[in-house]
Formats: sequence, C-alpha cells, structure tokens
Amino acid sequence: MVHEVDVCFGATPSRSMEVIGHDASSGRYLAQSYNDQGTIEQSEYALDGHKLRITAATARFLGAFDAAGTELTGLWELHAAQTGWQPWIELKLVRDACGRRGAVRR
Repeated sequence: MVHEVDVCFGATPSRSMEVIGHDASSGRYLAQSYNDQGTIEQSEYALDGHKLRITAATARFLGAFDAAGTELTGLWELHAAQTGWQPWIELKLVRDACGRRGAVRR
C-alpha cells in the first residue's frame, strides 16, 4: 500500500510517501517512508482491535478507530536525545461520504 502525505505545519509544507507491506514470515506490517527533506525512515504498524500503533526510531503514533471505522484519532510523538518522547501532532482523520480522509492538528 502507498500512503501519500501533503500537509502544512503553519506555513511550511511537508510532503512524504510511505510504502507499507506485510512480512508473511513474521506477520508484521513494515513501512518505509521518504520525505521532501531527504529523510528515509522505517516503521512498524500494529493493529490490535480498534487501536493502531506506528513505531519508528524518531516518531511514534498511538491512536484508535471509532466503532464505525470512519474516524481515527491519536497522538504522534517525536523523540529527542535530551528530552525523550514529546507530543508532536494531535491527529484526527475522518472518512467523508466519498471515502476521502483529512484534518491534522498540530
């Protein structure tokens, strides 16, 4: 699966592409992302019921889908050597009637 991101943090645009795949031998969902700043990062996805966890070396996400599966809310955190994990982005994605998603709050 390919996930494309095109957002703004304030007036600063940020674009990235992520390729997500399933490793059948381990049962894990792994991803590799590439952003417009030249950063490449690997992450792992884990879905447990309605809870979604994404873990990478410098960022992590913990969120949950609503019962209907039309809304995902959660928190992205960034890791810094001096301060450890710190809140970064509160996320709310809502599927509209046409199947599109949106809405990121920082």
